[in-house]
Amino acid sequence: MRKNINQYLYMQLADTLRGQIQTGAIRTGQFLPSENELSRQYGMSRISVRKALELLVHEGLVIRKMGQGTLVTAPVMESSPAKVRTLRIASASPSHFTNHCFPWLIQEFEKEVPDIRIALLNFSSSQMWESVHDSKLAGVVPEIVVVSDRLFMDVDDFGDYEDLSPSVRITGNFFYPKLLNAFRHNQVLKGVPVTFSPVFMVYNPVLFERAGVPLPDSSWTIEDMLAAAKELTLDTNGDGIIDQYGIGISSSHTRWPVIALQNTVDFESLAEEPEQLRASLEMIHRMLYLDRTAVLHTFNMNQWGQDPFLNEKVAMVFTTALELAYWRQCGMPFEPQVAPMKFGPRKSTLLVANGLMMPTDCDEPELAQAFIEFIIRPDIQEQLLKRFGFLSVLKPINDQLLDRSFLEAANVADSQLTDSHFGMTIFPDNEWLDELSRALSLFWNGLNSVSQTIDKIQSTQKARSRV
Repeated sequence: MRKNINQYLYMQLADTLRGQIQTGAIRTGQFLPSENELSRQYGMSRISVRKALELLVHEGLVIRKMGQGTLVTAPVMESSPAKVRTLRIASASPSHFTNHCFPWLIQEFEKEVPDIRIALLNFSSSQMWESVHDSKLAGVVPEIVVVSDRLFMDVDDFGDYEDLSPSVRITGNFFYPKLLNAFRHNQVLKGVPVTFSPVFMVYNPVLFERAGVPLPDSSWTIEDMLAAAKELTLDTNGDGIIDQYGIGISSSHTRWPVIALQNTVDFESLAEEPEQLRASLEMIHRMLYLDRTAVLHTFNMNQWGQDPFLNEKVAMVFTTALELAYWRQCGMPFEPQVAPMKFGPRKSTLLVANGLMMPTDCDEPELAQAFIEFIIRPDIQEQLLKRFGFLSVLKPINDQLLDRSFLEAANVADSQLTDSHFGMTIFPDNEWLDELSRALSLFWNGLNSVSQTIDKIQSTQKARSRV
């Protein structure tokens, strides 16, 4: 399976670069980014990057210049350019959704709409909007931009994007309202959500059964979870060193705040009242550094082979349906199961979503709208769930195809997603989020106590108020 995934990745990168060359996003005479930069930007190994570049060399699109890099020589010309329309789609990279769903989506859309070609332009997520801007300056205006909920929040001028309300006129009543609201600006729908996920917890049933620990069920309490984590933390080879942990906890702002939300933390007032975090930080500190039943866990698409959960070294982790779909695509030695999250009295979690936006100055607005309406059609949304495991933005699809136990455990049984929150709503200020992350950095390394961490957050806020 790993070999198949590597082949899939390098061919996909070759397709992406080929599309950028053909559409003029990368022009003749320009150098491609270095192998190291491509590896980082697209979340794959240098071996995969090198294979992709070798394909382009073989096709005559680029040449390798010793000591300089990879130079674009000439674009491939379409046999009948006047008859073929191009739909350019810009996306942040790496993206679980774009990487795994778009090849199929493009194939199916091109079957329905003749005489078109779709060019997928992948840009680094850290420089997404700068790349879209530079692409426009180069005369390459994407018809569609694929964005996460966080990237949507960072749009400079929403006037540059169309109102997409007409695109959801048929399926709008089936959407989770909170998803549509996440892509509104001043009550105008500037993006259409196409997939989403709450953050939920999954576990490895093989490790539970091997250790004789009862599997999680709806009656699970926080005491049950902590006890299970303790029993699942083991020295499996008898060398005196723990090499299997009960829980993996991520320091990312897209994961750990779930624990705080479940402990009734109000992030909107956190800057003024950091003491709210004490119970959550004490629980995390206890698991990581006192009981030692948890380990810091950060998933990296480029190093998935080193991930402790996928390698059966951690029994429980936070994840999303998007990430889980990627894991399954890579091939896993076990099938993860969803566990109820019981970190506090409130049943809360975080949400992530992907949506589509349409620039007002794109060349093919009708084609772009057709693609947006295509991707949110019930039959296509159903296939995205069946084929790839991505949750549908249309509630009836999820209700029909997913077990009630999953819907309940993942907090998507409620049509209003009442207990689920987008990161952009609890962290609307990127500067404050960065400062909070810095204030927590020594805590995550076990070098600051809970009290020291809260004091640091407090002093950070005082410094902000003086500016």
